[in-house]
Amino acid sequence: MRNDTTYRILLAGGLLLLASSCIKDEDLRPCPPLKVTIEVKDKNYFNIGAVESEQRRDENLPFKAYVPTLYYRLQRIDDDGTATLMTEHRLAEVEGDERSIEVVFPDAYPHGKYVMTTWGGLHDMAALDEKREQVTFHPQNRGGDDIYMSHDTLIYDAYRHDYSVELERTKGKLIVEGKDLPLEIHYATKQIASVARHMDLAFRYWEPTFLHEENDWEGQQHVVFKTLASPSLTEHGTQVTIRCYDSPQHDVALLSPPPVKLSIERNRLSAIRYVYEGQDRFKVYVLVNDNWELIHDMDIE
Repeated sequence: MRNDTTYRILLAGGLLLLASSCIKDEDLRPCPPLKVTIEVKDKNYFNIGAVESEQRRDENLPFKAYVPTLYYRLQRIDDDGTATLMTEHRLAEVEGDERSIEVVFPDAYPHGKYVMTTWGGLHDMAALDEKREQVTFHPQNRGGDDIYMSHDTLIYDAYRHDYSVELERTKGKLIVEGKDLPLEIHYATKQIASVARHMDLAFRYWEPTFLHEENDWEGQQHVVFKTLASPSLTEHGTQVTIRCYDSPQHDVALLSPPPVKLSIERNRLSAIRYVYEGQDRFKVYVLVNDNWELIHDMDIE
């Protein structure tokens, strides 16, 4: 009696397993294909409310409003760690008004371990290395693109086939404000020294580089300039130097506020405010812990 009961239990369990399983090589219920939904995680900066000149963005806009271009690839990882390229989607502009991008891979792909690498916001592929595993920031020492990245491991089988991945911003934004400037000042140079040149798929940053930008204006005493900058390599490790001129043709600066050291972080706003007091003197404020702090003798008061 016990053997007969055991047989019926095993038979029922086997039928239940068969009903809930799929196979890829015969004409039974086909396995669902691997599906990945790509979403944007960093739609606003972490401290978006800290600087008046940077407005919060609606978080329900289409995907392309945050990330206008997209590249991705899918690799299958063998037991020995070898990566085989299965799909590569060339860099292209994002079309449509969907808030996420759904990718369904061919159902012929075998079950197993996969890695999906996604880059967004690139103008072209020149910033990536040949393996698409590293990005180089600030070509020609300019601000460059607002680059996003995700790198995800996916286990694909009969029960795990529907995934979501989130793109994260790789840079921060530096905001420089000038207030009460003399009307004869129309032009300024800005050097941002010691920010990261490279980043890998684990958001590791290394090797210093610098940015150089020039801005001009007419008839304004309050100006605001924004730069997309890669993170500092150490705390307060980035130095910002501003020089003000009456025109781009002059070599001697009319105003030279003191250099400022600060930290630039991924997906955070950093900010400096220069308030001119006359007689070549400035009060200089830096955003520290999302509050404006007065700088004195290069130290935070």
